[in-house]
Amino acid sequence: DSMRMEDTMPPYTGPFCGKARVHTDFTPSPYDKDSLKLRKGDIIDIIEKPPVGTWTGLLNNKVGSFKFIYVNIVPEELEQPKKIRTQGKNRRLRPKIGRA
Repeated sequence: DSMRMEDTMPPYTGPFCGKARVHTDFTPSPYDKDSLKLRKGDIIDIIEKPPVGTWTGLLNNKVGSFKFIYVNIVPEELEQPKKIRTQGKNRRLRPKIGRA
């Protein structure tokens, strides 16, 4: 019955505490229903990352656990690139020579 309840629950939508990129494939045991199947390049939305043990995250609409040794944290700057316009600043830095 518990499996049926999980299938009808809406997918987890947050909050998240970061993102992680998988660098090593990991396929859990068929008996391990809680671990995520990881493929190199996957991006996991991290739900919880305790200092010891396994982390919890969302991957392919599935919430599960994963070992942090298989992932790298994605820095926040890379998650949401900020548009910085430098053209205007460069023009102002040039000194005006010969004009009083």
